[in-house]
Amino acid sequence: MSPLNLAFLDIMSCGLGAVVLIFLLIKHNVNSNNIDDNNLMEEATVLSKINLELESEIDLLSKKNLETLKKITDLKTNLENFKKEQSDIKEDILGIDEENKTLEGKLKKEEGNLDNIDLVNLDGKNEQSYLTGLKIEGDSIIILMDTSASMSDEKLINIIQRKISSNKIKSEGKKWLQTVRAVKWILARLPEKSNFQFIYFNENSKIYSEKTKMFKAKDKKVLNEIILSLSSLFPEKGTNLLSAFEAARKINATSPNIYLITDGLPTIGKKTNLLDRNKNSVSPKERLNIFRESESYFIKNFPRSSLNIILLPLEGDIDASYHYWQFTKKTNGLFLSPSKDWP
Repeated sequence: MSPLNLAFLDIMSCGLGAVVLIFLLIKHNVNSNNIDDNNLMEEATVLSKINLELESEIDLLSKKNLETLKKITDLKTNLENFKKEQSDIKEDILGIDEENKTLEGKLKKEEGNLDNIDLVNLDGKNEQSYLTGLKIEGDSIIILMDTSASMSDEKLINIIQRKISSNKIKSEGKKWLQTVRAVKWILARLPEKSNFQFIYFNENSKIYSEKTKMFKAKDKKVLNEIILSLSSLFPEKGTNLLSAFEAARKINATSPNIYLITDGLPTIGKKTNLLDRNKNSVSPKERLNIFRESESYFIKNFPRSSLNIILLPLEGDIDASYHYWQFTKKTNGLFLSPSKDWP
C-alpha cells in the first residue's frame, strides 16, 4: 500500500472520529437540557405552593392582628369605664360616710333622749303596788314570759286559727296583749334597789341580751329596751317550762324571786318518753308528767327561791290552776289568776 493511501485513511479515520465525537456531544447536551427543564418545573411548582401557603398565613395573621387590635380597643374602653365607675363609687362612699356620720349623731342624740323616757307607764310603781296579794319584791327578780302558741287566745279554736295566720295576727290576740301588759306591770313595780333579768320561752328559752348577769331595776335604758323588744315577739310553738327554769338557773343570782306568766301545763319535757314530737297532741296525763318534771327541777335547783305565778285562762286545761297553786305553795310563792281586763 502506498504512503498516500495510508495518509488518506488516517484523514478519513480522524474525520469519522470527529463526527462521532460531535454526535456524542450533541446528544449529551440535549439530555442535560431536558433534565434542567424538568428540575425547573418542579422547583417552580414547589415555590408556587410555598407562596400560596405564605399568602394564606399572611391572611390569617392579618385577621388575628385585626382581632387583637379590636380586643385592645375594647380593653381600653372597659378600662376607661371601670375608672369612671371607680370614681363614681368613691363619690358614693364619701356620700355614705357623710350620711353615716349624720345618722350616728342622730342616734347618739336619740339614745340620750331614750335614757330620759320611761316607757313603763302603767299606773302604780315600786314595791308598794299590790294586786290581790301579788307583790313584786326581792333583791333579785327573774321574769319568765311564756310565748307559746296558746298564749294568743283563750279558746282552742282561735288558737288553732292563729297558728296558721301571720305573725301580726298572732300578736293581736287578746290574751297575748294581756301577757305583754302583765310583763310591763311587773317591770313597773320592780323595787328600785333590786336587780332583775327577763327570759321568754316556748319550745326553747332566751335570756335578755343573752347575758347571765342581772340588771339594775333603775336602769331605764335596759327597761326600755325590754319593753321595745316585746313588740317583736309573737306566740308560737309548744311550751317547755323546764327550758325556762334551766335558763333561770344560768343567771348569776342568789335565791332569786321568780315571776312566771303562763296559761297552762307544759307540752314539752326533757325526757323523750314524755312526749312524742311526731304526735299532734299531748294527753292530760303526759302534760302532768312533764309538769312534775319541771316542778322537781325547780325545787331541787332553787331551794330558797319563791315562784310566783300569773296564770292566764286556757280552755280545756282545767287542772292547771290547781297544780300551779300547789307549786307556788311549795315554794312560798303567790298565785294569781287575773280577770281578762287585768292589768
